[in-house]
Amino acid sequence: MEYDKDQVDEMTMALIFLVTTREGEGGRAWKGFDWKILERLHQRGWLAQPQIKSLSLEITAEGMAKGQECFEKYCRRAGMAGAPSPPDHEKGNP
Repeated sequence: MEYDKDQVDEMTMALIFLVTTREGEGGRAWKGFDWKILERLHQRGWLAQPQIKSLSLEITAEGMAKGQECFEKYCRRAGMAGAPSPPDHEKGNP
């Protein structure tokens, strides 16, 4: 099946942004995505090396910005304004 890899990459970044725990300028998220997509995101500079033994991904500062941009592009409801709220786990809720 052929598909728009750029759009899939952006949608993946939106989902990664949704489940990211912030660390400094970047963040960390679980590796629950296709390895080929993660490698493309790494090549774009949005993720640190994804093929290490860690169970989580390191998201770069550029990746955090791109993730938020993509989240707003694909996931924001019409009429909603402002930056997205951080996920519940960032507010101290499990």
